[in-house]
Amino acid sequence: MGLTGCSCKIAFYVLSLGLALSLGGVLLAVGLADWFSWTNNALSDLGHAVRHRDTAVVFNSALMLGGSLFVLGSGMLLCIGERLVFPGFFLSGLGMVLVGGFDEVYGAVHFAVSVFLFASLGLLLVLIAFRLRSPLPIASLVVGAVAWALHFGADLPRGAAIPEIVSVIAVLPWAFSFFIGLCKNRKASMTDDELYLASSPP
Repeated sequence: MGLTGCSCKIAFYVLSLGLALSLGGVLLAVGLADWFSWTNNALSDLGHAVRHRDTAVVFNSALMLGGSLFVLGSGMLLCIGERLVFPGFFLSGLGMVLVGGFDEVYGAVHFAVSVFLFASLGLLLVLIAFRLRSPLPIASLVVGAVAWALHFGADLPRGAAIPEIVSVIAVLPWAFSFFIGLCKNRKASMTDDELYLASSPP
């Protein structure tokens, strides 16, 4: 059971803002890069601090700020008693911060933290599947895995941008479904006193 005063809605808003900053910053960087190709580049190419300084500041800052909000929002999930899905959001946020901090200039370190990030997104889907008691998030995970298998196994596409964005999009509907269910169930389980405190001005 969550602590009185911890808000599911605030956790949702913080995580949504983190998503908007990170994904919005990535798309802004794509728009600023006339050289970028969805089929020939990786999204992380936008963050290369030596080759592409014009987009690196936008791309890396967006991931670090958005990831930090994910970490903060995951702490709020823990506060309201959501221990099962908490690690998925926390590790995904940490992965975003690490990818933004250790850009492609860092070579193997960047590759390692990128693997960590996308593995964390996969873990998040698995945990949401358990929480929702539905196999459908696993189906989304399989779609992402197939995209990565085609990229690494058959060089289709040559760049990693498409499997990267597919992996992100695969998580989005289930993350929102999770929060809708979480906040609805939390409200239904609150006592009259807790509902009064939650609706009262500070």
